[in-house]
Amino acid sequence: MKRTFLLMPWNRLLLHGHKGLEIGDYSLLAQNITITPYSHKFDNAEKIIYSQGGFTRKVSIGRDCYIGMNVCILYSGDIGDGSVIGDSRIRETITYQGWIFC
Repeated sequence: MKRTFLLMPWNRLLLHGHKGLEIGDYSLLAQNITITPYSHKFDNAEKIIYSQGGFTRKVSIGRDCYIGMNVCILYSGDIGDGSVIGDSRIRETITYQGWIFC
């Protein structure tokens, strides 16, 4: 995390960094954010889900982003510089600067 990013204990953030988590300068995170760079595999009905492993990689949030309340960012969801993410779930990479999702 960069030098200008501030965590407050009352925000109830869940920030998991299995393979790394990068949050750019001047980015803001609202309450109840979950960033989980892991997703379980479910493709074999004969095996217990826990034993099937999963996918994981580093997640990046760009510079000068706003991540709104209750957003969940999953392992494949990088956020480009200047993006605004409203009340939603991000499952794929956002590569264009300045995208707004609500």
